[in-house]
Amino acid sequence: MSGMEMIVIAVVALVAIGPKDLPKALRMVGQIMAKVRRMAGEFQSQFNEAIREADLEELRKSASDINDAVAPFKSGFDPLKSAGEQLKNAIGEVALPEPVVVEPSAPLVPSEPKKRVARKPTVKKAEAVVEPVVELPEKAERKKPPAKAKATPVKTAVQRIRKATKPDENV
Repeated sequence: MSGMEMIVIAVVALVAIGPKDLPKALRMVGQIMAKVRRMAGEFQSQFNEAIREADLEELRKSASDINDAVAPFKSGFDPLKSAGEQLKNAIGEVALPEPVVVEPSAPLVPSEPKKRVARKPTVKKAEAVVEPVVELPEKAERKKPPAKAKATPVKTAVQRIRKATKPDENV
């Protein structure tokens, strides 16, 4: 509804119902609208649930049809077993030749054992290994001593006492 239509409805309601009963009537209309919306939501959710159940039942039926179609192949189909049987049959069909026995014309006498000759060990030339040269600084950087704290009267007094109590080294 447009804004103009709303204004026309409001004016007609004000004239027909009256200003005294208008709030009660609007409250009642709001409650009725809430009930209608709630009922529509429940209907929609039940409808969606029925559709889901129908789809689920259809999926169950198609799954059982597939299982029924595959069942004969499950029990009798073993590719490794059938390949093994085919190999056994193929090997059994091939006739192996009879072994031939050859008699030696000369007696088999072991020949003299071969002499072992010591080999000289082979020495491989060592390859030169080049290591990177690390340059060290010529002079180590010296840290500057911290700045001397200002002499306080107590420190100067302590230094004087130490000088006075120090034995003379010149004696």
